[in-house]
Amino acid sequence: MEPSTVIERPKASDLQAPDERIRDNRARWTMATYEECFLCGRGLTEASVNKGWWINLGTDGTLLPEGYFESADYDATLDQGAFPVGSECAKKIHRPFKFKRVTSG
Repeated sequence: MEPSTVIERPKASDLQAPDERIRDNRARWTMATYEECFLCGRGLTEASVNKGWWINLGTDGTLLPEGYFESADYDATLDQGAFPVGSECAKKIHRPFKFKRVTSG
């Protein structure tokens, strides 16, 4: 990525829904709920988790870009792991900071 096109790493807390909205979303879960959106707490089905968007969260609360794990700068101590996000929340995130889950088979 060229320096002129660098996008600042967004903070997850800036993207997350307010606590009361997360509580409301969790109250609407159904038997089909498999996982929850990391940003808003809405229930996600197994299909949407397997085929939907994910983010990688750094220990500083910022989103890590997709290619970070293959870069020379990768430091496992700065990575909290990957979390699923729903389609509506994924619209708020620039492409370098979200990715589709890679499944085998």
